[in-house]
Amino acid sequence: MGIRTQKEIRERGAQSALIASQPAHQPPPQQGRQIAVTIPSVTISFGGDLRKRMPLLVLIAVLFVFCCVLFDKSSFTTRDLFDMPRLAFTVSKLYSLSFGLFLLLFSIALAFSAYFGFRQTAGTALIVLPATLVPALLLYLLSPGLVLVFVAFSLTLSLAAFMGTRLEKISLSRAWTLFNVCLLLLLIATFGVVFTKVDANKAQYTSAFFTNVAQAMTQKNTTSVLSSAVVDALPLDRGMVAAAVSKDDLREFLSDSLLDAALGKDPAYASMNAANKTAIIAAAREQVVSSNYERFVDSAYNATLDYKAQLADALSRQSATGYLSSEKIKQIAFSSPPLKLLYLNFPLAIAVAVAAVASLVFFLLTFLATVELLLLAKL
Repeated sequence: MGIRTQKEIRERGAQSALIASQPAHQPPPQQGRQIAVTIPSVTISFGGDLRKRMPLLVLIAVLFVFCCVLFDKSSFTTRDLFDMPRLAFTVSKLYSLSFGLFLLLFSIALAFSAYFGFRQTAGTALIVLPATLVPALLLYLLSPGLVLVFVAFSLTLSLAAFMGTRLEKISLSRAWTLFNVCLLLLLIATFGVVFTKVDANKAQYTSAFFTNVAQAMTQKNTTSVLSSAVVDALPLDRGMVAAAVSKDDLREFLSDSLLDAALGKDPAYASMNAANKTAIIAAAREQVVSSNYERFVDSAYNATLDYKAQLADALSRQSATGYLSSEKIKQIAFSSPPLKLLYLNFPLAIAVAVAAVASLVFFLLTFLATVELLLLAKL
């Protein structure tokens, strides 16, 4: 019993010494506050599904090149916005064959891009960006002034492909929303490109705009208005000339003394007695009236028309030199607060006007692309 007790005492002492020799347990040191940023990886999958769609990617690139060439052939320039005398010709470009084919091919490219991204990863869908951006930069060599437009087209197709990856299924509402968002980006780009170009040469474009307005009002509108005013003020036709100068008036104009002086150059007439002269004068008067009255009316009518044309031209010239100069129009613009605000914000006003027209065109593009994407989904 005593041995066990001594043994237990020794074991306990050894355990106490071992515990005392070990360092005291300390809490782990606290670290400073850390911020972790996780960047999602971009996955590009070259599976069998992508290999099947590679011809579609090539077709998108080819369509993109044709779209850029057709848009260039449509000949839209910034100066068209200020060429008022040729405004009708500028508007007709929207109905040209080149622009119509551009709308059709670009809508097909949009539909193909969205279908290319459908059920693909985001990284895979964004292959559309280099496939279209590289041709856009190469086309800079042919059309340097349109490089920003071509880049905007490329970004729009790339966005369509990227948003196509978000589609769970292709339906009318989802396709319509997808293309609305894509073309909203293109609309913003259109506004930015036009604003940048006009603002870079604001003084030049503003002066050209008011000069063209003055020329249009002087050379075309004013001349037609003044001509119409003259014609309205002097309504005249052959019937009115005939009513104003009748045959009896012509007979009175052809007096006996006038005809006697004209016929007196004939020696045979000069040797006649007074009674014969009177009879010949009466016969000559009736002959002149009956055979030359219609010719007289025509001559009087044509002379009146010539006079009205000369009058309209004179009024137009007076307006051009005294009333409708570009400086006069600028003065009128600055005298009106709304027109002055428009003049001071000229690039913004032009960009808004172009964006308004473009929105109508993009609505048509949205409709065409939506129909084409729905048809692709059924293939």
